[in-house]
Amino acid sequence: MLRSFMPAFHLKRFHLPNNVCLTACLALSSIGLAGTMQQPIPKRITRTEQRRLNAASSNYKRHHDYQSLLLIFQYLHPGMSQNEVEALLGAPDYSPIDGQYYYGSQANCSCGEDEPSAPCGVVIMYQPHPTLPTLESCWFGAIRE
Repeated sequence: MLRSFMPAFHLKRFHLPNNVCLTACLALSSIGLAGTMQQPIPKRITRTEQRRLNAASSNYKRHHDYQSLLLIFQYLHPGMSQNEVEALLGAPDYSPIDGQYYYGSQANCSCGEDEPSAPCGVVIMYQPHPTLPTLESCWFGAIRE
């Protein structure tokens, strides 16, 4: 299964600084230079991992903290239903277009020397489906319009 996720910690692999703005990540992804990697179908998680994930989900829904969002992001995978994603993250903070949803955190990411910082978060894109949209791709980084 091909997975086109863009976690901030994978940016170093492409020789980009960790503070690259999401807009740059999305542009690179659209031409195939960023965030495309082979990933196996998600494995079953252990009870310990499930407890950590549940705690992170609960904490993120209350406080929108960076660490919880980052942990949850690691468990997101293509094919998850929108209901499964929202069970982990809650309602999105913003949706600029149908099928694209933003989940922010209280932390800010630097976007470069001449750019103001922007909230760190996850952008999720769903594959359209009449009854049950599924996660197509997502990115972790600075969220800017």
